[in-house]
Amino acid sequence: MKRKKPNYELKAKVIQSGLAKTQRQVSLTLYLKVKEDGIKYHTGEIVELKKPMDLNLAKEIQETQSLLHPNEWKEAENVNNASYRRTKRLKEKITNMLLTGSCIFLTLTFNDNCFNSTNEDTRKRYVKRYLKEISSCYIANIDYGSKNEREHYHALVLCDKVDGKRWRELCGNINFERVKITTDCETKMAKYINKLTNHAIKETTRRNCVIYSR
Repeated sequence: MKRKKPNYELKAKVIQSGLAKTQRQVSLTLYLKVKEDGIKYHTGEIVELKKPMDLNLAKEIQETQSLLHPNEWKEAENVNNASYRRTKRLKEKITNMLLTGSCIFLTLTFNDNCFNSTNEDTRKRYVKRYLKEISSCYIANIDYGSKNEREHYHALVLCDKVDGKRWRELCGNINFERVKITTDCETKMAKYINKLTNHAIKETTRRNCVIYSR
């Protein structure tokens, strides 16, 4: 069976119009039937809605959009389902790393010389090359400062120690902290996994792809 080609124009439309965001909130409201405080523990994950939608309103929106704008609503569902699957894979990888052994959380920045002599793709290659040198298992994502939009990277690596000298000599500064988590504290584990996942997909990353080790 021939796979249907994605409609990128329609996808961009539902994202830019905010329909995808509305559909996600409707879906979460209907699925989780959130409490008044907007927090629900479900299969080890923590889902939080800062402004939970009224259940009756969610049903009304879903019915109206499905009837009046079926193509757009369906595309919004596809966008959010794809995002959910990516997030699920990310959480699974983070969980496996935390359960496997010692992990370190890195923040990699670039000095002015590196910025002026390279482009974003080249800096991404520098990050991947450096992470491969220190660990065979890592997750990293690009981020931009909220004030000056300064490009930097965050990474979770599976290793016992990190030598930051090479990165400082070539690219810029590096900060790292050891992840302290115990498997016997499920709530704390779930919160930390959720924190790392949300950090990788937050707005300031501009939804760029996450870098995975093979």
